[in-house]
Amino acid sequence: MSWFRVKSFPLSKDLSGLLVHLQRHGVMCRVTEEKGNQCLWVAQQEQVEAVSQWLAKVEQAGIDDLHYTTDFQQEQVEVSNFFSRLGLKLLSGISHYPVTLLTIFLGICGFLLVEFDREYRAIGWFTMQPILLEGGRAYWGTLQDTLDRAEYWRLITPIFLHFGVLHAAFNSLWVWEFGRRIERFRSPVTLMSVVLITGIFSNLGQYYWSGPSLFGGLSGVLYGLMGFIWVIQMRNPNSPMRLPPGIIGFLLVWLVIGLTGAINLFIDGSIANAAHTVGLLSGMLLGLFWQDRDIKKLD
Repeated sequence: MSWFRVKSFPLSKDLSGLLVHLQRHGVMCRVTEEKGNQCLWVAQQEQVEAVSQWLAKVEQAGIDDLHYTTDFQQEQVEVSNFFSRLGLKLLSGISHYPVTLLTIFLGICGFLLVEFDREYRAIGWFTMQPILLEGGRAYWGTLQDTLDRAEYWRLITPIFLHFGVLHAAFNSLWVWEFGRRIERFRSPVTLMSVVLITGIFSNLGQYYWSGPSLFGGLSGVLYGLMGFIWVIQMRNPNSPMRLPPGIIGFLLVWLVIGLTGAINLFIDGSIANAAHTVGLLSGMLLGLFWQDRDIKKLD
């Protein structure tokens, strides 16, 4: 086989990437060492001029140190770009939806707490009522104990406790779907208010329904957020927060199925139906309040 010389390069220059680039474009080539330089050769004479012109254009662009990206280097660049874009999206999300992401983050922290605190030593600080540990057994206090001790944070903190990956993932998905709509088209303060109010009322509803027990999760809140948006879009069909009917229908059907007790047959534990119901109703009432307030402003 005949080889045709194209160009010489210093020995210090890494030409492995150049060879990969030429091979990708169907140019058979090789490099030899001659008189203290590296010589680039191609197998077809008609390719000499094309390769020479391409190299000349690169040099005319003012690039003194030619850099040719190999497959491995290209993968590194793509991975780096992916994480850069991911980081920018995360920063953008934090700046646009701080309350939504904080709520989800605390819910994940609550899941990890439940997962690793098997003896309830830390969980007991976040339940609706105090927990007394004696002889390896847990004894539940009452809501009155919570109020007598002025541990008012317990009224809201159960919403962050999650019992399993699916529980945390399901609730986080819907909080993201609903929360960012409210935060974007209303305000972070509005979303925080809805989360706190529906969270407290759903916790109280579940407590009075089931009595002192271990319960938690953002499901009451997500129903509250949905109820808030649902009422507003019923009164204002052109609301930018509008939800697809299928989403509302799905969660309402899920609520009804939960009330029948059918879901409890397939899970370890039970569905907090009271929290779901009270969360939905309190969210709808808040939606009426905010909608009326907006109407009064317009007037």
